[in-house]
Amino acid sequence: MVKSKPKWKNVVNSWTYRIAAAIIAVGVTSTFYSNFPAGNVPLVDSLIYWSIYLVCMAVMLFMVFVVVRRQM
Repeated sequence: MVKSKPKWKNVVNSWTYRIAAAIIAVGVTSTFYSNFPAGNVPLVDSLIYWSIYLVCMAVMLFMVFVVVRRQM
């Protein structure tokens, strides 16, 4: 019997995904936050920096999603 792939809602609701996503989120956020320059930073530089952060976060969470989906 062929095992059907789980729906994406099942993956997102699984504890494996939640725990892995939380660990990744804390790691990426702390890395970006600690490397952010102190002092008066222009708004454009801040927006570019945090946009890169959001893209990195999205890519990492998608990678975790794919790995968890394949394990289910």
